[in-house]
Amino acid sequence: MVDDARRIQDLIQVVKRARSEAQKVWLRLLATSLIPLSNAHIDLKARHAALMKIAENGEAELERLRGTQF
Repeated sequence: MVDDARRIQDLIQVVKRARSEAQKVWLRLLATSLIPLSNAHIDLKARHAALMKIAENGEAELERLRGTQF
């Protein structure tokens, strides 16, 4: 139970950091949208997608852990 609580807290921090970083990347992506074929734009799109996937997977794991806690 304590281990699950610690894991939940760690996952919450991971999700927060991933979402925060994704937001920063999104703003940079918006700034580079004037040059849609630039490498920076393509790289930022991929990075944003990866960060969002990390956040979504973390949230799914949080829900699973919270469900087994009770």
